[in-house]
Amino acid sequence: MIFSCTKKVLDKIKKYRHVEVSKEEVSFYNWYVDLINLERKNYFLFTNSKTLFSVFAYMGTHKELKNIEEIFKETLKDQIGKLIGNNLQYYKSLLPIDNENRFLKTNS
Repeated sequence: MIFSCTKKVLDKIKKYRHVEVSKEEVSFYNWYVDLINLERKNYFLFTNSKTLFSVFAYMGTHKELKNIEEIFKETLKDQIGKLIGNNLQYYKSLLPIDNENRFLKTNS
């Protein structure tokens, strides 16, 4: 999975994750990540580059920043369960088979 992050997100995660300089083509497994501040708390907004399906996840502490991938997957699973149903087939179709996570700069 590819996470294309804005500069605000990169500044938050650079201590915990390696950020690649290369840029990738838009694919189904590419998620744009932006930092949103709501009521003095930091949230990451994950948006799929093809479907534009979006998910909010709280990322205010170091614990959350260290576990970005797991929190994203849990939040995605919860949202799919609420919107479509608890069938794991839908959830698994949104995740790549290789399960490799990469953090990049956004294309724009």
